[in-house]
Amino acid sequence: MARYRIKEYDFGTHKNYVVQRKSFFGFWYNPDNIDASTTGWYDSIEEAKEVINRKLTPTKTKVVWGG
Repeated sequence: MARYRIKEYDFGTHKNYVVQRKSFFGFWYNPDNIDASTTGWYDSIEEAKEVINRKLTPTKTKVVWGG
């Protein structure tokens, strides 16, 4: 089962893409919409795919200085 999907909105003159994540309860939502506006909307499908790739790639961290 897919955890992420990309939804396309066609406005006639342009298209926008929204990355959506499936919740535990089974509905889809935009996890990047933090301001209830257009955050998490992208102008190209490549940009939306890159966002999903960043979310699925684990982050490696290490302490480089300090005690």
